[in-house]
Amino acid sequence: MLYPPNCVYLSGNARVSETNAIITKYKKFFISVVIDSQTNIILDAQATTVLKITNDFIAQLLVGHNIIDELDKIILNISSSYFGLSQKAIMAAVKDIYNQYSQYKSLKL
Repeated sequence: MLYPPNCVYLSGNARVSETNAIITKYKKFFISVVIDSQTNIILDAQATTVLKITNDFIAQLLVGHNIIDELDKIILNISSSYFGLSQKAIMAAVKDIYNQYSQYKSLKL
């Protein structure tokens, strides 16, 4: 997939339980996103998940949303529709991305 020239790539991380299969395969949990820096819209997302369906579901919860204006909505969507072991880690990683992106935007002004 090709991205518009004004995109940024960010990666948020979070802890997951030692019993989570993510630990066995990847050692850490990350969500990476591509954000259009003019619109703040998440264009693409991937996570270190074991199953493709999980990765696709997480991406569906993020892609198309404005990371600045819709953070609360994104978190609510995760808490109300994702009931896997990594729910809290996903929310923490998204908040980490939000914090990094907010810092990036403040430096660009």
